[in-house]
Amino acid sequence: MPAVIWAVFHGFVPAGLMFSVAVVLAGMPVATNGTMLCYQYGGNSRVMAQGTFVTTVLALVSIPLLATFVTAVG
Repeated sequence: MPAVIWAVFHGFVPAGLMFSVAVVLAGMPVATNGTMLCYQYGGNSRVMAQGTFVTTVLALVSIPLLATFVTAVG
């Protein structure tokens, strides 16, 4: 998703802090809201909790990489 945000907005949004924040935010892990909604509406909460865990662990690597990318490329 960060690559899509970067590709779409890079042409007409000036590079800077706001642009960099938008790209990095697109790479953030899913929130626990999905898990809470699964519990409320009877969804598969185990799978949702696993997804939340996996995206959080992957964010430990992807967020610094994204920050380095937007700093280098702009």
